[in-house]
Amino acid sequence: MSLAELESTIAAMMQKGRGILAADESALTIGKRFSAINIESTQENRRIWCSLLASTEGLGNRISGLILFEESLKPNMVLPGKDCRRADPDEVASATLNVLKRCVPAAVPSINFLSGGQEPIEATANLNASNQQAPHAPWQPSISYGRALQQPALQAWQGKTENRLAAQQALLKRAAE
Repeated sequence: MSLAELESTIAAMMQKGRGILAADESALTIGKRFSAINIESTQENRRIWCSLLASTEGLGNRISGLILFEESLKPNMVLPGKDCRRADPDEVASATLNVLKRCVPAAVPSINFLSGGQEPIEATANLNASNQQAPHAPWQPSISYGRALQQPALQAWQGKTENRLAAQQALLKRAAE
């Protein structure tokens, strides 16, 4: 890949208001997610699920890329430990941006966060606060969410072919929030 192609790909992936859908869960992780909705984690069910995600009409308006392999750049937001109180989005954004300003070179074009175990709404609120607090940051805060985007779609799908459209609509709704 040439430098020009690489720069073009980066520019396409970091368009404001768009993020990355991480569908690169390990077999163990997707097995837990499927188990929660009583779906067997077979290769065929995993293929159907990934196909459902990738073929969602209109998803490209909100999602600029899809990670399908687990070796992909996954930073988390700065969050309190499990036994601590939940921090409000402004606290999370402030702590996260302070770390990024100290550690991430300005030449890095985008920071795509994992949801890092946060619930979907919490992850979205924390990202929104980060974007509001960093309007002039050298890099663009965005998402590389897996569970935070997929959970509502999984709940709608339930492994049933007839629920495919409902699952895709749930995914689009989460991507737009």
